[in-house]
Formats: sequence, C-alpha cells, structure tokens
Amino acid sequence: MALVGFGSVFVVLGFLTIVSSVIQEKLVNIIHSHQSWQSSARLCEQTNNKLATFKTVEEFLDVQSQLQDFTNRSIATFWLGGREIKSLWVWSHDQRPQIGRTRGCMEGSLPLVVSSVLQNNFPELCTAFCKVTLKRQFAALQGSRCYCLYDTASLRETEIQGCSTPCPGNPEEFCGGTNRSSVFSTWDSVEWGYQEPSLRTYGKDCALLMHYGTNSEWSTEYCRQKHEFICHVEQSDVCDWLNQPTPCLYAVSKKMDWYSASHKCNQLHGYLVDRDAILHRNLNLSNVYYWTGLTRTRQIWTDGSTIDLSLRRHIPFLSMQEKLCIALQYRQREGWGLASTDCSKKYPALCQPERKYAIEDIQEIGPPNGPAFFNNDSHTTRVKTTTETLTTSDSETLYMKANCK
Repeated sequence: MALVGFGSVFVVLGFLTIVSSVIQEKLVNIIHSHQSWQSSARLCEQTNNKLATFKTVEEFLDVQSQLQDFTNRSIATFWLGGREIKSLWVWSHDQRPQIGRTRGCMEGSLPLVVSSVLQNNFPELCTAFCKVTLKRQFAALQGSRCYCLYDTASLRETEIQGCSTPCPGNPEEFCGGTNRSSVFSTWDSVEWGYQEPSLRTYGKDCALLMHYGTNSEWSTEYCRQKHEFICHVEQSDVCDWLNQPTPCLYAVSKKMDWYSASHKCNQLHGYLVDRDAILHRNLNLSNVYYWTGLTRTRQIWTDGSTIDLSLRRHIPFLSMQEKLCIALQYRQREGWGLASTDCSKKYPALCQPERKYAIEDIQEIGPPNGPAFFNNDSHTTRVKTTTETLTTSDSETLYMKANCK
C-alpha cells in the first residue's frame, strides 16, 4: 500500500486518514549526514525544520524510544537545538544572577575609600573581596581597580552607557568607564574563599559550599567532580521523613557530579540549594564540600528558554570553551542523556517542525528496513503532536542573538 505525504497530512491510498482538529501530523527527521552543529541547523532549515528541542520528560523519553536501533553501539550522538554558555554566576533553578543588585553606573569622588587592584577583576570577584575581606556594603569597579564602600553618598548615577569598559576577568561584564564606576551591592555575594570565584578559563563552572561552625566558604570546582550535595525539597513526603516542615533541606551523603546531583534533587521535587535557603534554615552539615545550585553554565534551547533540569544530563567531557552545543547522546553504561560538546564536531542530527509541540506518539514511515547509521540520507518518522503557540520574550530574543551565533 503506497503512502504519500502532502505537507503535514498523510493520505493512505484506498482510504483517508482522519486527523483530529487538536492532534495534527508533524514530521521529525533524523539527518544522518555527519555535520557540525551550525551545518546541521542549516540542513534542518532547508526543509522548514529546526534542530529538535525537548520541553518535557515525556518528549525526551518518546524520542529515546525511537532511537533504540542505535543502542547496540558504545556511543551514539545526535545534535539538538541547544547551546551551553558560560557567563554570569546564576542559581540554576531560576537563573537568578548571584550578583543582581546593581546600583548602576555612577560618577563622583572615590579618594578616601579602600581599593585594591585585581588583575582579573569582575563583579563577583570584587563584591566578594569587599564583603568578606573588608565587610563593606558596596563595591565599585573601574577596570582592574576594585573600590569598597560603606555607602554611595559621594556618588551620583549617570548614563549606563558611560560604563562600557569590559572587565579584565570577564569581557562580557562591564567594569566602569572613564571617571565612572559600575557599582554593586555586596549583599548578594556569597562568602567566596580567597581568590574566588575563579576565571572562566580555568573551567571550574560549579560552586561548592564548605560549612564549619558558624562560618561558610564557597569555592569553584569542575562540575564533573563528585561531591555530596544539598537539595531544597518541595516534596512533603521527603520532608516528613526528615522530620522537617515543608519545604526542607536534605543533605545527601552520596557523592555525585554536579549534573547528576541536580537531576537527583529534581527527582525529589526540589533543586540544588541556593544561598537564600541556607541563610533562612538551620542545617547540620559536616565539614565537607557540598554541591550547591550556583553555576556559571547556562544551557538554553534556541528559542531562548532554559533547558529543564528534569532532563537527564551526561557528565561533559572537560572543555575550556565558553560556548558549547547540546547533543542527545547514548552511552552504553549510562543510557541516553544530554551532553554538551564542541560545536565543530560532526554528528548526525534530529530535526523537528518549526513550531513547538509535545510528542504523543511516533511511528516510522520508511524505508522498510531502515537506513544504515552512517549513510547520508534522511530518515523520516511520523509523530502525533499537540500544537502550542511559541512565545519568546524580548530579553530571550536579544540573549539568543548575542550568544547563539
């Protein structure tokens, strides 16, 4: 029986397949040609598709079930429509910047304030220095110089364009300008240890907490390293088991990498702990390092939305690059998971229609015996999908234009 496709509607010769007004037919393609991430994105665009994205665990699992033919090898990788960007330190569960209370670009006299020259100056480093070392309420940055202030009475706010000097330690942030300072409140800063947080070029992109006595110290670490971790839990059953009110904090003694720890907390209906939770709740911690939710790595889909923490990640291969691309990868011992990797590497890709959708069912439509994994043809599958309206905020659009080139 022949099968003919017209757009997104399939007609089976001999009878007409009736499609509900709610459930529509869409195409999902496996592009077997091994290309870089950008080349794969262009291949998808040529057929009015885009690199695939997953917004729910259900979509994630459904696509995995269609790729079972590729699990007989030690590793299989497919490009997806996601990027990993290393920039500001943020709390992973809500993407809130660690340093969020900027007072703006200010000018005025700074002759009597304490200052220090930090060769790798950037806001997180300067605010931590002023808070932890000098116990000051504000930090003002001018190039490599870090000023620590009790107040900003001697300063006045000016146009933000006046503070356009890239920071020596992070060119994506600004450290004042000519006779002007980028001023931040130190309240948001965590108690970073000496010369912390480290530079992005060191590759230490996740944050640990060491709690001893009444003091705490934060430090950076390679996300692939394994440590104990703390979950902020929203699930009442878990909190009842811990004899704590809901929500509660749960210190997990099993050591995991940061990605696995984050996924585990998500399974408990929570997230890796943030600074506010630690400040407002008593927690009896051992003198060991614990993973927290603080990271400078953000994983986003190409529509600007954050990749959900419920989707399983693989431990990434160590990379010092500031921008990586997201792939769906099968590893024999670990199964399927999202992996961040060098965008120039060449892999096959998964494409989907331009509009966002939730996968409900996937059925193969040919060829009968399936193509070989290494050939250059496109392998088409059919899915039932629920149409949704794709909305992207202005800020997300600008973010993607700046970071996903």
